[in-house]
Amino acid sequence: MSTLDHSPFVLKPQQARSRIALAKIVSAATSLLAAESGAGEFSMADVAQAAQVPVASLYRRFRSKDDLLQAIKLEATARIEGAILARMAQARFDSAEAVVHGFASAAAEALSAEERLHRFLFNQSVRNDRLEQVGWDTRSRIFGHYSDALRVFLRGIPDEHAGIAVRVSFHILSSAFVGKARGADATLADFSWPLLLSEFGAAAVAYLHSTIEFAHVGPD
Repeated sequence: MSTLDHSPFVLKPQQARSRIALAKIVSAATSLLAAESGAGEFSMADVAQAAQVPVASLYRRFRSKDDLLQAIKLEATARIEGAILARMAQARFDSAEAVVHGFASAAAEALSAEERLHRFLFNQSVRNDRLEQVGWDTRSRIFGHYSDALRVFLRGIPDEHAGIAVRVSFHILSSAFVGKARGADATLADFSWPLLLSEFGAAAVAYLHSTIEFAHVGPD
């Protein structure tokens, strides 16, 4: 589902034709971002030309180029969230390992599908307090679905240990994937997405096994 109808960065279109033009503008700008090295490589005039609309049409929908970038980032993060939540909601997991793999594979697929776009969006200062809050809310919802699915398989251990296991395993995966998406972590530069999925998925599963065993046995 598009975020454009309720995005705080968009001046609301009033007619169906205006909403179609808005979608064309965002699509054109997104394509330019993914094709170029960053937002500095195109202007609002470039976006207008790519979208085949007058430049004035852009400013009827966005106060500035920065607001256009914010709207694109909000749309991109919504697509990531949608892909992950759809996988977590539809899958019938039969183990903790299956939960980890389902979450990790959905995240890797969503991030790799628009890798060049995400590399820019996750690294540049196209953010403000409103978008930061959107990001935290999105992450919280994703974590909630992951937690609900995983805790089914952690019922045999104390709640405190289960909570820690869920949070740490989530951060093993999410930190690696966001680091890869940013493209700024040299330790992840030569990892392909399949390798990242395999290795950090295995690390999260191994951590879960160790903490579950520790919780059952207890400290020496």
